[in-house]
Amino acid sequence: MGVRSKVKVGDKFRRLTVMEHIGSEGGSRVWKCKCECGNICDVKSHFLTSGKKGSCGCLWREKWGKQEKREKHPKWKGGKIRDKMGYVSLLTPPGHPPGSVGNGRYTFEHRLVMENHLGRYLLPTESVHHKNGIKSDNRLKNLELRMSKHGPGQSVDDLVKYAISILQKYRPDILC
Repeated sequence: MGVRSKVKVGDKFRRLTVMEHIGSEGGSRVWKCKCECGNICDVKSHFLTSGKKGSCGCLWREKWGKQEKREKHPKWKGGKIRDKMGYVSLLTPPGHPPGSVGNGRYTFEHRLVMENHLGRYLLPTESVHHKNGIKSDNRLKNLELRMSKHGPGQSVDDLVKYAISILQKYRPDILC
């Protein structure tokens, strides 16, 4: 498919049909799309128009999803990769929301560890911080859930303590 200058509701890019514009991220418009397999995913305009994203991930799973097929792929590394920054990523589990790395095939291991601990997927506004600064040290005791991106973000524990102190001061009647 040729490069388009604009994406519109109803446009089809391989298996994805554009449903609605949901916002912008990093200077690119983000669209809610429905895949032919029935899954819903959020995709940036440039991934649609460049042809880099043509499904929710089902195309890749069909081609390389079976273990024996994956192992034959020339770039197969056992489902675990390390990027230039030192972060470890794992092959995204089936049914997991789009991953934290690249095209959704891989998800940062530290995010998966935190999600497993919490028993839920992380919210888009949440991030996971490595306390000791070693990005490959994904032990739970080295990870801290934050309510925003790194830097000025506060740990969830700090926010909960602060919220309790505010409630104790102004609304002690609603605390158990």
